[in-house]
Amino acid sequence: MPTHSAMLRAIGSEPKAEQAIFWFAYAWHSGKNSDLYRVLRESPYVPPTGEKFDDDPDVVRLFGVLERAFPGQTEVPYSPLLLADVQEGDIIIAGSRHLCLQNRWPCRVLKWEGNLAVACEKGMHRLRANELGFVEGFRR
Repeated sequence: MPTHSAMLRAIGSEPKAEQAIFWFAYAWHSGKNSDLYRVLRESPYVPPTGEKFDDDPDVVRLFGVLERAFPGQTEVPYSPLLLADVQEGDIIIAGSRHLCLQNRWPCRVLKWEGNLAVACEKGMHRLRANELGFVEGFRR
């Protein structure tokens, strides 16, 4: 079972371990109740806007270490999420309709002025639900 501590043990004391763990969990988690989603939430790493894990050869190498240590991951398609199911600390994915957020960017949910929000290029972006209760412009 992949846990944050098991992943750190697999990588060792590499300087970019947290980056690799974040991107591995982001790429392979299968939803809010999965082990890798818990790892994603536990990760202290916050990627700077526009970062791609494959731009850094060290992170790519460590990603490979994690793939060998935790094989058999399956890609799961994005899915809509109900605002009622979103909690502070969750990681949600921005859609293409936001001018202030990069498409498919992982965003950590924060409490802001009594509401749930994510940080964006303009400050904070409050989460809003459509008429069916789904978060507009985000998915998991």
